[in-house]
This record gives sequence, C-alpha cells and structure tokens, in this order.
Amino acid sequence: MEKVLDWSLINEKVKAYIELIKLKLTLAVVFSGVFGYCLAIDQVSWWKIVILTIASISITGAANIINQIIEKESDKVMKRTAVRPLPTGRLSVNEATAFAFILFGLGCFLFVDFFNVRAAALAVLSLLLYGFVYTPLKRKGQI
Repeated sequence: MEKVLDWSLINEKVKAYIELIKLKLTLAVVFSGVFGYCLAIDQVSWWKIVILTIASISITGAANIINQIIEKESDKVMKRTAVRPLPTGRLSVNEATAFAFILFGLGCFLFVDFFNVRAAALAVLSLLLYGFVYTPLKRKGQI
C-alpha cells in the first residue's frame, strides 16, 4: 500500500512552528538589527543582508522557543497564551527543543561564517539573556 502525505497535518505543524518562533515579534527584532547593520557599513551588500536576516531569525526564534518552553505551564492558565503550540499540545517540548537547537546552530554558523565570532557571541548572549535571565525574572516582578 502506498503511503500518502497528509498535507493538512504538515500544514498545521508548519503553522505551529512559525507560531512558536513568534514570527511577527522576531521580524521586528530582525528589522532593527538589519537597520543597524546598514547604518554601520559603507556599502550595502544585499546577500549579507539576506544572511543577516536568516541568522537573526534563527537566533531570535530559538530564544522565543526557550521562553515558551520555560513558560509552558503558566501559559496554559493565561487566556492570551493558552492557545500557543506547547500548551495546546500541537507541538511537544521535545519538538520545540529540537527546533530551538537547529535554529541556534544555524544562526551561530551563519554569524561566524559570514560575519565574525563577535557577532555570533553577541547573538548567543542575547539568547541567553532573553531565555534564561529575562524569562524567569519577569515572574519575580517588574523588569
């Protein structure tokens, strides 16, 4: 018997992964990074802007995934966040973790290979601060 791909299931998974990285928020962060890059260089290189965009989406998306993994249980009880992919079970924590590692690895590779180690280090620092400092501390009080 021939296996048939269930495109509706694939479509739902893709939508859940896009939602998991908080694409609109991610694009706002990426825009500010690309804008800063354009201000800092003498001549705009469009292919580097494309690489910067992909690398930034990857790192920011990974940070957003870490945030949602940490907040999965509290997201379940809040109306606005209860519909996110992890609280609803549309994605498992294992799927989210694997996706975060893939995005993190891709982002680091692109920053090191096409820019420099300093750019990669700053990207890693921003992920660590957002995922492991800001996320837990926002429950303690105003930041």
